[in-house]
Formats: sequence, C-alpha cells, structure tokens
Amino acid sequence: MEQYCPLSGHSAKIEIDTNGKDVFRVECPACGKFVITEEAQREVNHRVGSRLHILLGTVREASERGICLTVTTSNIQSLLDSASIPRDPIEAMDRILMHVQRKSLSPHSYVQLYTQTDFPIAYAIVPDEFAFYLKKLVELSYLEEEPPGYFCLSINGWRHVIEVRKNERNSNQAFVAMWFHKSLYPVWKKGFKKALEELDFSPVRLI
Repeated sequence: MEQYCPLSGHSAKIEIDTNGKDVFRVECPACGKFVITEEAQREVNHRVGSRLHILLGTVREASERGICLTVTTSNIQSLLDSASIPRDPIEAMDRILMHVQRKSLSPHSYVQLYTQTDFPIAYAIVPDEFAFYLKKLVELSYLEEEPPGYFCLSINGWRHVIEVRKNERNSNQAFVAMWFHKSLYPVWKKGFKKALEELDFSPVRLI
C-alpha cells in the first residue's frame, strides 16, 4: 500500500521507529529524512497552518545537513520560531545556488532539480515559486540548464557562490544545538534566543 508523507503529502517511505510504535521514521523526496510522532501527524495542519512551507524547509534543510529532526507536538512551534528563513527572493535563490554547488560532483556537472519536490530548499510556498527562482537564475546567467530539469553552475554562478560563502563566514547567525522538548522551550525563547538577539546575533536552533 502506498504511503504518504504527513508533511508534504508526497509518496514516501514510512517505517515504525525503534523508539516506539507511535513514532514513525519518514523518508520523503520533498522533506528528506525525519521522525514524527503519531500525535504530531494528526495535529500538524492545525498547528502549522499557512506556515507549513517553513516546517518543510526546516526539516529538509536539516536532512541536507545530515540531521534527522524529530517532529512532535511539543516542538513544532520551536522548529518554526528557529527556522532560518530567506528574507527575500535573493536569499531564496542563493539557497538554490548553494544546494547545486553542494550536490555538484565536479565544476561542470549537472544536478537534477524537481520543482514538485525540491521547492523546500528555498522555503518556497509552492512549486511554482521555486520554478520562478530557477528561471530567474538561468536568466541571470548563474545557472545553465541542459537538458530541462538539470542545472549546472555557470562561471558567474561560481563567483556568486564564493561571495555568498564569504558572507556566511561573516554572518551573525548563531547555531544552537539543543534538545527539542516542551520543558526546554522557555530556556530557548527567554534564555538563549533572547540573549543572542540582544547581542545582534540571529539564533538558529538545530537539534
């Protein structure tokens, strides 16, 4: 029987996690790999609403980093609050360029991108938004597309990626590794998050 991701709705591989029968391990083409409780599956739409794309982007970004996030009813809000969301279309397109660079096996290799499943890379709300970014990146000569759906960084694209890397090294982002549990939410929000923001850092909670 075909199974579907409780976040994206795409066909996915779902297994019962070894931690318990009410915890499921999901492998989704849009979200990547993550773990979710049965209770969170039932309440995710009610709790997230119009911010679903933020949760998709957060889970996919973590999966791309090799981190398998666990989504529960007690940490959904924390995941949304600590998400590193692109501030504008330029940053969203930068996320795509950096993704292509990471997936490239060589400077001239092409990376396949699916608008229907890869849109969370840019925290896009819908696949059409992601397709728009790809079109603009090709028009700006940052990406080359051949054949359709396969993308390679151009020379201009590589130059831009190098600049983005420099800015990331000088970024004010502060990554905080912290267990997601409702008992620690006040510690995160009123402790680490507040203190870092007062020092002009942008806190990102990873785990």
